[in-house]
Amino acid sequence: MSFRFRCPKCGSSHVTINADRHTTYGDNPNHYIKCTICAWMLYGDEQIRVEVDRQQAVTERRQMESFRLRTQVEEHIHEETDGARCSWAGCGNPPRPNSKYCSRECSNKNARQRYKKRKDKKGPEESEAA
Repeated sequence: MSFRFRCPKCGSSHVTINADRHTTYGDNPNHYIKCTICAWMLYGDEQIRVEVDRQQAVTERRQMESFRLRTQVEEHIHEETDGARCSWAGCGNPPRPNSKYCSRECSNKNARQRYKKRKDKKGPEESEAA
């Protein structure tokens, strides 16, 4: 997930950064950020840098928390299933509750494989009679 600056007032990502032509000193203009939704503004390069750093730190903390929770859920599922895995060959996901497959897709793959084996077992002469 990439970082996207958001307005601290309304949470919108519709913000623009502009050079302030009225406070330009030499070739180094000051910048300001403006939210196009609620008209919130932040002036000055240093204040902008502080707010961006703050929002990036919050985003990183949320990503780490999300990763930690996802890991806990995966561990919990693994504990609930006692290490059981999906019955489809090549799939290592834990099965759904009350099922031996992790998804409908794996169940359908297995059903198609069984159908094909039965069809191949019958032979060409028996399948023509049917």
